[in-house]
Amino acid sequence: SIPVDEIKSPESEFVQGRVVDVDVDERVVETDDGTTVDYDYLLLAVGSTTAFFGIEGLEENAHQLKGLDDAKAIHEDVRSAAAEATRSDPVEVIVGGAGLSGIQTAGEIAEYRDKHRAPIEIKLVEGLDEIFPGNDPQIQGALRQRIEDADIEILTGDFISKADEDAVYLGGGEDEEPEELGYDVLIWTGGITGQPEIEDVDVEKDERSHRVHAGSDFTTSDDRVFAIGDTALVEQGDDDVAPPTAQAAW
Repeated sequence: SIPVDEIKSPESEFVQGRVVDVDVDERVVETDDGTTVDYDYLLLAVGSTTAFFGIEGLEENAHQLKGLDDAKAIHEDVRSAAAEATRSDPVEVIVGGAGLSGIQTAGEIAEYRDKHRAPIEIKLVEGLDEIFPGNDPQIQGALRQRIEDADIEILTGDFISKADEDAVYLGGGEDEEPEELGYDVLIWTGGITGQPEIEDVDVEKDERSHRVHAGSDFTTSDDRVFAIGDTALVEQGDDDVAPPTAQAAW
């Protein structure tokens, strides 16, 4: 979290406010306090928000990890729960989603557990059959080994179908009861979607994720609008998009 004045050039004008609308015909950006900013070229870099995929009870009961305040809240819940736990009745932490954010979150909590010798058990839940889905199998294998070495339990192959204030439920269907997993702290890192303010911006977007389609040079369907970061699905040829990693950005 970096103060803008420390990084901006003297020639740059900083306007603080949340963007609520972009008019690509008039080339105007509007913020939540009614301020309007004209542009010749626009770079959309408003990030993303958490996708809950309509899973019952998930948004109401799970922490998400999209900013500094979220991280502080997770830390405080883990710390306070651990203070009341015992070896015979440890804190149960569930991290939903085994992409980059989920893996790192589980790892950070494991480091906290080890540093403070806290009675914490950690489960990393991924609905697909592999962690770090869709990536190099060797990297997946190396990550799995390091996660297991950190005493984190990995559960793959069943999606979270429901959550309440005490438990998450995995799988289930017409002929099958879901598996119930109790928790003290629940963190959801299972996907992202475009910011709601982007939905009405007149550039081509993915219908499912509401993120902006961008070429490898960050161009969009509007020749005066560019998109970057989690706002964008950056094309890499052959219908592939760049993974949201520092390596891909470089």
